[in-house]
Amino acid sequence: MNSSSKRFVSAALAAAPDAEGLADACTSCHGIGGHSQGYIPSLAGADRATLLRELQAFRAQTGPATTTIMNRIARAYTDAELEALADYH
Repeated sequence: MNSSSKRFVSAALAAAPDAEGLADACTSCHGIGGHSQGYIPSLAGADRATLLRELQAFRAQTGPATTTIMNRIARAYTDAELEALADYH
């Protein structure tokens, strides 16, 4: 692999969010693998479109989403990272 090929691969990898790594931050509240053991909703098996819409609402601080800590957490994520999280769960 020549140096220009390596740069292309590195750029492609850098552009794609690490969904599994991002999801690790969710485990303390939503459980390992998104399976909650308490009153906090499980993320595992959630509908992608619904989850993405809810994550975006948390980030935008709109609607009932402002009643949890998620509005502060979601502000740190980019659109691509929110989409990766929705795809992962």
